[in-house]
Amino acid sequence: MKFLIPSLLAAVIGLTPLGALAQTSPLSPGMDLTGTMDQTISSSTAYVAQPFKVSNVTSTGGDGAVTNATIYGHVADVTKASMGRNARVLLAFDTIQLYDGKRFPLDARPVHINVVTKTNAAREGAGAIVGDLLGNWIGKTIGVALLGPLGLVGGYLVAKNARQNVTIPQNSLVTLQIIRSLRQA
Repeated sequence: MKFLIPSLLAAVIGLTPLGALAQTSPLSPGMDLTGTMDQTISSSTAYVAQPFKVSNVTSTGGDGAVTNATIYGHVADVTKASMGRNARVLLAFDTIQLYDGKRFPLDARPVHINVVTKTNAAREGAGAIVGDLLGNWIGKTIGVALLGPLGLVGGYLVAKNARQNVTIPQNSLVTLQIIRSLRQA
């Protein structure tokens, strides 16, 4: 009798399908979620595996399926801007925690993230002026008059090829689309 109750309990638990123990997610494929970024992420300072959080996440369909949730993610890849190479920040969205505390894995893709890139116009203008001045100076020194315009174009092209870092500012609006619904483990 002492071993009968634990044995029956073990048999009942063993026969219960594992799917019945998992909770279903309120997320459905195609659903859009919108929230705000909690911190600034910049390609100049970000690192792979850097955690980030998106707060005040709400489903945009008006059905109230998700309200005041939090999405947790990490930086999956970073490319810093350099000569001829554009900056890039790749974000991975890992889990969503609902208002009631339930957590679900997240399979979503970004639809919109407010990314800020500085303009390169001032650098291009300065490069053109410096190139023109340098070309004129060298041209007058060696007696060739066309080096000024060539320096102007060369200075502009060098400055144009210098890329700027990208930044996702704190409090930026982030919109994600659910790819597939995953169950809570």
